[in-house]
Amino acid sequence: MEAQESKVRELSQKLESQRSHIDELEKKLESVQRVNVDSDKVKKMKYDNHILQLSQYKKAEKNLKEIASDYEEMKMKYYNVLKDNEKQKT
Repeated sequence: MEAQESKVRELSQKLESQRSHIDELEKKLESVQRVNVDSDKVKKMKYDNHILQLSQYKKAEKNLKEIASDYEEMKMKYYNVLKDNEKQKT
């Protein structure tokens, strides 16, 4: 009888040890999964930031083209005014 109780205690201790080990492994797995999720979030944020920068560059490029166009238009108007003034003098 004592041998069986001893065997049961021994098996119980082994079982508890294995449960403890399993708990540790589950914690490690959770940690790794969290790191992966955080890594995915960082990648998405970097991608979103890159898209935002490209969008800002596109807007800036469009504005620069408008400014250049306005400048050319003003230059032509000024040239025409100078020509008209010259014609009026003669």
